[in-house]
Amino acid sequence: SQWAATNKHHSWLALSHHVVFYSLALLVFATLVPGFTFDGALLFAIVNGLAHFAIDAVTSRLTSRFWRAAAEAGQPLNLRNVFHVIGTDQWVHTVLLLVTASWWLT
Repeated sequence: SQWAATNKHHSWLALSHHVVFYSLALLVFATLVPGFTFDGALLFAIVNGLAHFAIDAVTSRLTSRFWRAAAEAGQPLNLRNVFHVIGTDQWVHTVLLLVTASWWLT
């Protein structure tokens, strides 16, 4: 949700909300993929959900610091730094999805 996305950098509840819905979406998707057993899909969703929580706990707080530091200094935001963090975040999520899918696909 918009609330979770805009508050996960400072609220564990918002981050948890984001991760629960992400994990549920992964579970539904994985159960539709041929080759996943239900147990495999469940483990896939749980492992990726836990990893997603850890990754976003770091990256959302890091990007928030860039925004806050620029605002406090009265300087324009260095988008390069922000997009490096976002790009790294997305790359790590993607690699984990691919690696963990290979663990449980039969």
